[in-house]
Amino acid sequence: MTPEPPPTEFLCSSSFQEQSHLLPTTLRVEPLQLVFSVGQTKVRTIRVPHCCIYGYQAPGPSLSDSVQDTLEDHAVTLHYVAFASTDLRDTSSPRTETARIVFEKQADVQRFLALAKQFEGTLQPSTDTSFLIYWNGNVEKISN
Repeated sequence: MTPEPPPTEFLCSSSFQEQSHLLPTTLRVEPLQLVFSVGQTKVRTIRVPHCCIYGYQAPGPSLSDSVQDTLEDHAVTLHYVAFASTDLRDTSSPRTETARIVFEKQADVQRFLALAKQFEGTLQPSTDTSFLIYWNGNVEKISN
């Protein structure tokens, strides 16, 4: 039997940038960011700061009394702003991205959303901010 992951870690599958295929993923919810470890043999790490996330789409409660357990019941869509460059002065750098996360267990969807909500909008301590990120994904350069 496989041991349960820590409460802030999830076993799931994910796809990024409108890719149609899902890759095995370990997702960790950390105080400042979500960390995706994507793949099995060649693992790619994707970090999404909570302050860059502007929305989640998740399944709502079932409208019927029948028990449904479809792929959509296990899925969350994450909308966030990604930066093509580490130079935040580059105004062409920010772009909106979408990640689709499919959890192994339906209960993990609600657990993930509850954890993510705790850190919603968390900013890293900084003395120099170059961009303001709005809830709808718009990005505005701030004069320093």
